[in-house]
Amino acid sequence: MCECLTIVYAADRKVLTLGAADQISAISIDAASGKDINGDRLPDLVVSTWSGGAHCCYSTAVYSVGNEARSILSLDTGNCGPGQFSDLDNDGTLEFSTCDDSWGYAYCSFAESPFPNVVFAYDAAQRAYRLATPKYAARFRDEIANQTAEARKRLAADGGKDLGVDKCTVLQPALSVMFLGQMDEGRKLLRDLYRGADLDEFEKETVERVRKSGLWVAR
Repeated sequence: MCECLTIVYAADRKVLTLGAADQISAISIDAASGKDINGDRLPDLVVSTWSGGAHCCYSTAVYSVGNEARSILSLDTGNCGPGQFSDLDNDGTLEFSTCDDSWGYAYCSFAESPFPNVVFAYDAAQRAYRLATPKYAARFRDEIANQTAEARKRLAADGGKDLGVDKCTVLQPALSVMFLGQMDEGRKLLRDLYRGADLDEFEKETVERVRKSGLWVAR
């Protein structure tokens, strides 16, 4: 953590200055930097910033470096950490995976809160990373099956003792499905798992929050 500037060079050419004189943060240059991660035939600079604190806050940025550094991804990832770059569909370009942390403390403790997966993919036409989570639904099939099985197990053992915890337990798999763009399937799963008397209100509130999220996209 420091109040400092990080200056990035390509040979003797200054590419970018990161940070600010009045900003205390930790800035990291990802190991993928210097490679072409998005397939535009230019090297990329991958930067993560952490503001410090127990739960917050991270941000991630990617710059495509040609004659100038052009931003192709700039995202506050909050409590989800710096995120991860990997080639999810084996096409030679890297996708960016993170999560939506807006559900933290919504119904239960932070540790038990649901954080649905989110994926950004590079859009060559837009020349930037765009939300594309539904495209990678198959990658999360086993994870959702495990979440659903665990939810059923927990609800069978402790369901009804704390409705807030029950809601978080149900939302782990239900939100995972909804954030894949499968809203109807996610609602069905929520109704199948939750046993509280406020089911209709809970379902409505969940759907509204999902649709308002800047990290949700329809299939």
